[in-house]
Parts: sequence; structure tokens; C-alpha cells
Amino acid sequence: RIQFWKGFNFQDLKPVIPFLKKLGVDAIYSSPILKSTQGSNHGYDVTDFQQVNGELGGEVGLFDTSNVVHSEGMKWIQDTVPNHMAVNNENTYLRDVFKFGKKSFYWNLFDFMNTPEFRNRIDLFILGDPYEEVLNSGKISVVNPKNPSIKVYDQEFPMSESGLSMVKSISGGSITNESIKRINSDPAMIHSILKRQNYRLKYWKSGIEGTNYRRFFSVNSLIAIRSENTKYHVITMQKLLTLFQKGIVDGFRLDHIDGLYSPENFLIRFARGTGNAPVWVEKILTGSEKLRKSWKTLGTTGYDFLYYCTYYFVDNSKRRELRDFYTRFSGVRNSPGKMIHENKKAYIRNSFSHEVDFLSHIFYDFLHEKIYGQDITYNKTREFIEELIPSFNIYRTYLTTGSRNPEDIRIMHDTINLAGKRSGLKEVQKCMIRMLDSAFIDGKALYCFQKLQQFIPATIAKSTEDRTFFQYNMIIALNEVGCLPEKFSVSRKSFHSYMKYRAVHWPMAMSTLSTHDTKLGEDTRARIASISHTVHLWTEYVEKWHKMNLNHKVMDGNRELPTKNHEYYLYQILLAQNPDMWIENTRLKERIHGQMIKAIREDGTMTDWNFPDEMYEDRLSRFIDGIMGSAEFRSSFREFYVKAQFTGMLISISQNIIKLTAPGIPDIYQGSEGLNLNFTDPDNRGNVDYKHSENLLEKVIKMHDQGNYEGICNGWKDGTLKIFINYILLNFRRNNP
Repeated sequence: RIQFWKGFNFQDLKPVIPFLKKLGVDAIYSSPILKSTQGSNHGYDVTDFQQVNGELGGEVGLFDTSNVVHSEGMKWIQDTVPNHMAVNNENTYLRDVFKFGKKSFYWNLFDFMNTPEFRNRIDLFILGDPYEEVLNSGKISVVNPKNPSIKVYDQEFPMSESGLSMVKSISGGSITNESIKRINSDPAMIHSILKRQNYRLKYWKSGIEGTNYRRFFSVNSLIAIRSENTKYHVITMQKLLTLFQKGIVDGFRLDHIDGLYSPENFLIRFARGTGNAPVWVEKILTGSEKLRKSWKTLGTTGYDFLYYCTYYFVDNSKRRELRDFYTRFSGVRNSPGKMIHENKKAYIRNSFSHEVDFLSHIFYDFLHEKIYGQDITYNKTREFIEELIPSFNIYRTYLTTGSRNPEDIRIMHDTINLAGKRSGLKEVQKCMIRMLDSAFIDGKALYCFQKLQQFIPATIAKSTEDRTFFQYNMIIALNEVGCLPEKFSVSRKSFHSYMKYRAVHWPMAMSTLSTHDTKLGEDTRARIASISHTVHLWTEYVEKWHKMNLNHKVMDGNRELPTKNHEYYLYQILLAQNPDMWIENTRLKERIHGQMIKAIREDGTMTDWNFPDEMYEDRLSRFIDGIMGSAEFRSSFREFYVKAQFTGMLISISQNIIKLTAPGIPDIYQGSEGLNLNFTDPDNRGNVDYKHSENLLEKVIKMHDQGNYEGICNGWKDGTLKIFINYILLNFRRNNP
């Protein structure tokens, strides 16, 4: 997997291709390459589906590099984003909507939530201060008399036809620099012009509880698109399909498939357009959930593999001992399952209230058309929806036209009944069941449930991956994308059962241990997983370190700052690097600080992204500096580190051997051919030192040719052994397809 951005573009990949070929890689697995927000370091904030990103080298650069890849006998697998786009003035299609509103051809491309408050105006949460302050400060103005637009800070937005008419009227029919100057001197006049735009400029904090468009999760800067609308399918997918037809790309990854209105129908259309190109889907499978065999895909991108391969190497016999210690030490008493449910409800209340409004309106409007729904109020409907969404325990169901899957119906039926039990709203529950029973003969009922399905993944992902995973820290190796923190390990029987199922049904699915979205790099995760094999030792050291480091804390009454839960998380993160390097490696310190700030903001108990507690964050930073600078702590930590480093290596090497030999297609995230000691993004999206990897591979090949396997094994600390395993098994796979 290669992460392209302006700091590593198509041309930068070319000199790396011979190394990847020699390593045994068969395909480049590329991050999104279509035009995205300027300076984007990931490419998922697309601004134009019909252009290759110029910052990466444009179409010419892509063709050139792809030709080199193919000349080496390798393929190109392309990540694509069918669910959302960027919300900014760079978005080609949104600019048209900003100007023409509902008259725009692209109006229905975007998934607006048509509630009574919508009024056909898009909320843009781009103001750094309250609207009135920004307006009165002169930071919103009318500019350019020849083609008037609205300037907000350094961004310019198109003016609507109605707004333009008003500017002309104020200017006496002819817009001049003088008339614009007069307009900009009067905030009330600018406000009147803004009221006539097809968008509303709003203070960013007012968007915390939601927007009037469906988003990617709760990210206001990413607006969802309606991929189910066939007239836009050509616009959003045509460039990629053309690249496939020209042989520039050979297959696709489809990002966030669960965000689509009907994933199965989208995959059918996509297969028709490409002639059944190889396609993998980013799909989280929870618990016993299975990927739909009817989907036109080779399988998932491998988070299910990561789950089994991680949990298999955790020692289940020490679960109770570690859990009891963690509970006692951290003071965290809720189970992960309870945390997830409570976090779902909190997110629905605080971040998804607009989505709940929209769903409540469409369900209420439907029920009020029916005789059986006449006594149901809007407030009761909303209260029920608030309980229904967090009651789902899988990422989503797939009720859709022509697909009456009994399992989907059962899950929806059971979840409605569970929500009824939890809320006590029995009458609403009965109406919802009747509505569900009619869904396949009543298109309006089915539409309501299909829109509901689209919102479920956001609440589960945010409450689990972006909240509970940073609150419940018993062993954070388990807190990974696609994983279940309420479980502790998987048995040998379960592991082999999964692999057999994969071999029969999804032999071409991806197998991954690290991605651009994983919370930890695979070798960091393996070291932390090793804690389960030395629980007694770990708990002794944690108690010892806590007493040793108390002088670096601040007492707030009876409470220690930073909290013991955050302290416990920090000790695990520090296993990523030898304490002998803590002082001299300033970059490592920056990374530790960055990861800890991200972790405690995601946790949300002491600080968060929207309302950071600078005092608490400063105390945490001082604590980190204090303990990393303590010779006594470094010496003590080293004693445990050397054990975790070795056991972690055994786990990592074992996992990589399985990845390279088990059913599936191995996905090697950039840099993971050697040690991957990264943290959560953006830490895991930086450039890779490929020169170091090349030198390591050359050394390994030379040692292999000399039969110096003892030397290779002795190089386990610097990644020599790991890159050797990758080199031998990747080339074995290539030579024995």
C-alpha cells in the first residue's frame, strides 16, 4: 500500500519500484489519486471526480509511473471514494450548487437532509468565531465587480443569482469597486446579501451537533454523495473506469462501502462498467457477521483477518488477572460493551442530532399517512429513533429493493423490539414492526429503513473506534479497527474455522496487519499484545512505575493529573521504542506527545477536540517529558521493554508468516516490510525511508546467499529478520502461484 500526497508523488514512487519488485511485491495498492483538497495528505477529500490530482503529477505522471509498474510485471490496485467529497470552495460540483442552488445539475448529487430547517440552503461551518463577530470584523465581504463573489477569510464562494441581483440593485445596475466598497462598509447590507445565498455561513462550533447534509461519520468537511443516483454514477466513476479500460489501473478498493445507499446495487453497476474488474471492499465485519456472497467483490480489505490474527496471539488464561488489575489501577469499571452503548447514545445526542431529526421526520411523515400511525407523535418517534440506532450491534443491515434477505429482516425486527423494550415506547415499536413488514411492498417504507441503515455505521464507528478504543485501555493491542474490545482472544478452533471459511468462500480477500487507518502499527501492536503473556510481571512494573513517577503528577484534590488511565495507556505506547533512544530522539518525543494528545481527546473524559482543556493537556505533556527524562524510570522501563520487544517480535514474525501463507492476498502497508512502529494517523501516513529498506534487503539477500541465517535471526531488532521473511515468502508466492 502506497500513500500518495504532494510530498510523495507518482515520480517519487518510480525509483522505489525495483526494490518492491525484488522484495516480491506483485501490485501497487494506491491511495486515492483523484483531485482533492489542496495539500491533502490522504486524498479522501475529493474535489473533482473527473481529474487526476495535479499535486501527485496529474494524468501524465500517473500514466508514466503506471507504465513503469506494468513493465516490471506488476499490477496497480486503485483506492476510490464512492461515498463522499470535500466541503469547500474547491469542490467543482458544490461550487455549481452554491451558485445555482436547486437549479444546479449537481443538486441531487449531494445527500442533503431535507428537514423543515433545511430550506434548500447548505450549512457551511467555516467561521472561526460567531457569525456576528466575523461579519462585523470585515472578514466576510463582497469582492470582484466583474464576477461578484463572497469572500470569507481567504476563500471565495460563488454568489447566487438572487444575491447577484441584490448587489446590482444596490449598485444602481452597474457593479463597481465603489459600490462594492459601500456594501462592505455596512455589515447589515452584507447580511442581507448572505441571506440570499444558497449556503449559510456558520460558526464551526454550531456544527458540532450535526449538519443539514449526510457526512462521512461526523466530519463536517466531508459531504456524502448519492451514489445510488445512476445519472451521477458516470460522473463520479467514469475517470477511474477509463483508467481501467486503458490498462493504467487493474483493480479497485472501494472505501467505506457501508456508507452507500445500496452497496450491492452499486457493486453491480460498477462491475458492469468495468467488465467485472477485481474489487475489494472496505467492510467491517463484527462478531459472526459474514460478507454477503451476492456482492460482486473478491472480499474485504482484511480487517477481519487482522482481528483473528491479533486476538489469536493473546493469552486468554491471563484475562481475569489483567482485567482485575486494570480495573483496580485505572478506576475504569464499565465493561467495553457498556461503554460502547453509552457512547453511541452520547454521540447521537451530541454529534448526530440533525441526523436523528431527519430520520424522525421521514419515519413520522410515513406513519402519519397510515391509519395505524395516527396516534404516534413526532416527539415519540424521535425518542424511539434515539434508542433504535444505538441498539444495533453490527455495522449495518442491507434492506434494499429486490433483496429480501431473511437475516437483514431478522436483525431489523429484533433491534426494533430491543429499542421498544429499552425505551418503553411499545406503541411506536408496534408501528415500526408493521412498517417493516410492509417495506417490500411499499417503497416509502423501504426508503425510511434504507436511510436509517446508512447512519448506523457512523454511530458504531465513532462510539467504538474513536471513543471506547481510547477509554478502555486494558491492553490497547485489542483496540483495533474491526476488533471487539469486549473479547480478549480467539481460540485455535475459531481461528482455523475462520481460515477454512476464508479458503472456501473468499480466497482472494485481502490479509492485512497494518493500514492507513489502524490505531497502531503491527510491530507496536505485537509488543503490546505480549503483555498478555507476562501479566504478573507487567502489573508489578506498572505499580512500580506509578510510585516512581508520582512526583511528575499534579494533585487536584484527591485526583491525580494526568489520570491513571491515561498513564496506563502511555506506558503501553512507550513500548514502541527502546528507552535508550528517548533522550536523543526528539522526533520520537514529538510522536509520543502527538499520540497522547490524540488519545486523550478521542477518550473525551478530560479534554476533547471541540473543547480542549489546555491545562490538562499541559499537565500530561509535562508528565511525559518528566518520565521520559528520568534516568530511574528509563532504567526500570528497559527491564520490561527487552522482554516485550522479544516476545513482540515472535508474535509479529508469526503473524506475518500467517499473512503471507494463509488464504488471501497479503497487503503490506508501506514500510511494514520492516518494522512498523507507527501510531494512529497522521503518524502512520508519513513518508517511508525506502533507502533504508533497500539497504536492509540487499544485506538480507547477501546473507541469504552466504547461508548466514544465524546473522539474519540476530537482526530481529532492526527488522532484518522481518524483511527476510517477507522476501522469502513473497517470492515463493510469486514463483508458485
